[in-house]
Amino acid sequence: MTFARVLLMMLMMGMLGFLSGCFDPAAQQSSSNSSSDNGSKIAYSGALEAKNTVSGVMVRWPTAGSAAQSYRIYRITAGQRVLITTVGPSATSYIDGNTYWGQIYSYQVNLVDQLGLEDSNTKVVSALSWGGISGVTTTSRTSVQVNFVSTAPLVDQVRLYIEPDNGSGLKTLVTTLTGSDLTYTITGLRTGYKYKVSAQAYVASLNKEDGNTVSFPVTTNTEGYHVEGPSPFAYRNVLNIRAFGDSAGAPASSISALRTPNARQVEIIWYSFYGKASPLTEYVLVRAAEGRAIDTSVTNSCTVASQDSCRVCRISGTGVLMCRDTQIAPSPARYEYAVALVQKAGGDEWVEPLPSDNSLGHFKLLVPIPPSHMVLLQRDAANHEMCMTMGSPTDPSHHNRCTYQGIGAVPYSTGHNKPPLVFDSGYYDFGYNLFVDRYERSCNWTSQLEGGKCGAGASDGDCIHDTGAAPASTIGKIGDTFYDAGTGLCYLKSGDNAWSRFWENSPASLLKHSTNQNVGSKFLPSIGGLTAYGAAAACNAVTDPVYGQFRLPRMREKQAFLAWPTETDDPYYLSNWATLENGSTAVASRCIVSAGALGTLPTALSTLVSENRSAQTNTANVPAAVIGSAISADCQSRYGVQDGIGSKGEIANDSIATLLTTAPDVRTYVGGPSYFDSGNRDLNGIRFDGDFAAGGSNFVVGTTYTFQDTRVNTLAVPLGLPLASTSNLYTPRNNVNTSSDAFLPFHAAYMSNYTPFSRTFLYGGTGQNSTSAGRWFLVYAYPPDRQTSDYGFRCVLPAE
Repeated sequence: MTFARVLLMMLMMGMLGFLSGCFDPAAQQSSSNSSSDNGSKIAYSGALEAKNTVSGVMVRWPTAGSAAQSYRIYRITAGQRVLITTVGPSATSYIDGNTYWGQIYSYQVNLVDQLGLEDSNTKVVSALSWGGISGVTTTSRTSVQVNFVSTAPLVDQVRLYIEPDNGSGLKTLVTTLTGSDLTYTITGLRTGYKYKVSAQAYVASLNKEDGNTVSFPVTTNTEGYHVEGPSPFAYRNVLNIRAFGDSAGAPASSISALRTPNARQVEIIWYSFYGKASPLTEYVLVRAAEGRAIDTSVTNSCTVASQDSCRVCRISGTGVLMCRDTQIAPSPARYEYAVALVQKAGGDEWVEPLPSDNSLGHFKLLVPIPPSHMVLLQRDAANHEMCMTMGSPTDPSHHNRCTYQGIGAVPYSTGHNKPPLVFDSGYYDFGYNLFVDRYERSCNWTSQLEGGKCGAGASDGDCIHDTGAAPASTIGKIGDTFYDAGTGLCYLKSGDNAWSRFWENSPASLLKHSTNQNVGSKFLPSIGGLTAYGAAAACNAVTDPVYGQFRLPRMREKQAFLAWPTETDDPYYLSNWATLENGSTAVASRCIVSAGALGTLPTALSTLVSENRSAQTNTANVPAAVIGSAISADCQSRYGVQDGIGSKGEIANDSIATLLTTAPDVRTYVGGPSYFDSGNRDLNGIRFDGDFAAGGSNFVVGTTYTFQDTRVNTLAVPLGLPLASTSNLYTPRNNVNTSSDAFLPFHAAYMSNYTPFSRTFLYGGTGQNSTSAGRWFLVYAYPPDRQTSDYGFRCVLPAE
């Protein structure tokens, strides 16, 4: 072989050896080690620590700033380094998520400088990967149960910690467990208190805890809102809620100005919690805008602008307590309130939170703010009063509803063409919130100062007189409104230069010439002399931009909002109001507007024109009452509805009709849908012709009714409230006016015996029958198209 050939072969073999070295893993590792051996001249301390994050093991290292090009993170397995990632120069930590719970993992971090050289530190840090706590659940008012993800045999101790969830950082070791424990119950905790629970796994070989920072918030059950074994929740809901819209001309009560506020406000009146008889027990009332979370622990006071949780008041005591909220926005503001118990222990105090599962609002009180000159009939408050009248215990966690199997337990809907409501069966429930005119709708007659032309020959003059006749066509200008105190009728000057009675006019005119505003500066009498159709049209002519169309009230609504404060616990209770509630033949004991009842009434027409007082009883025996009169300021229901009983009866929108006539003195009546309110089917299909049975369709005792001077003594129908007695809650009583059962407050109804036989319902008494008045008194005397001067009306607006 020539020298040249031998030389060529040697060169080729050398090249192959070089290439094979490039692809040999061992040679590559050797190269890496060589690079490390001849590594960066930058001194680097290596990893700081490794700790468990439950989702993996986190390794931390110090930054070397601009000197570092990157960092290499190695996992040490069986003494060998395995590169798991390389990160940029700004990184200071990395979580290795490719781990298994119950194993120890070790790591090394090396710096790579700008020349690509790795530092030579060999520092190793280790940590246990551990699942820790899977969840913490409340088991009682003083205990919680901690559950762990899995067992961990390598763990020498599981250290369980608890701390107040108030930012104090006072962390306490509860107990130490073994790695084989899967559950533990922490006892001896504070009632209704917020905690954070955490756990650390201690491994002796590492001489440290696993280092996870996971904690679980948990709250022990409250006294206020949780049932525990035989112990019920202590919350008792409200005795009453009063909410008022602005009414600058509201009259001052002779008893207390707080009874008749003239600015918008809300009063929450509640019972002290069960088992809290000490007068030192404290409560807070908090609120938030509807739909916002309620945090009972807040301490900032409410302002008109407050939307998030704020404190209305803090109060101590027992029995019945009340807080008044005047920092409220005008309608359509809607608030939710909550009453919470203040707990104290070991020099510390806290407020019990609402349950986390309070999505149904079981312990929240919805209070929509009424429009001006209106008040609120609040659902929980209405249920409380009705159920107390029945003698049926309330359920505080379900709007104060109570057990009731009879007719009229729940409404069909809230109003015109509204969808049907859905309720649990077997309970009485008023069902919704309702705004009610604070005062009756009045004849907004035109005064001389307002441009009235009711003087002789249409000269300047007040459009009011007491002659008992219609105004002359020669006086007044088009658009003037005239009131005759002699008949109680209101007239409008129409486009043809003639006067027409109020109910004969268009809805637009009705809206212009009627009001529920007590201005406090001129005599505004309740409108009389109208038909039910006219009253319905007047209400329907008014529309709220948020809540929609006003309407006449229903029978079940009037029997709710006419309730007087007859409970002795009520802050506004008066001893003689039980008589007012039930009616009486003694005029002086009721809120009938007549001389001697509540003060001396003026007799001069000039006084009627200029003063905010009540008119004299006129020749037609119709009490012509100024709305919101100072003389009857204390004649208001428990919700603030003034003159609902006494001065005039009022029209509702329910209806019944004659189904059958078998003799001149015998009638069978059946209820039907309202003529004016398509959502009112409360009486639909109910026959007033037989014995009442729970859940049946018949409503009163007796198969026939004998007319005695056009009075049906056996017909007493408080729809939505059973004819209760102390012996049987569901047994109606015949002729309740003379019943020996003193518990019964109900009145015989008045029914006229003439054609046509369709009837609307009238309430509260009548000017012609001034001795027949009261919350339960009903008159079935008038067809819906018949004009009457005996009755007025007020409007309502579903607050939904």
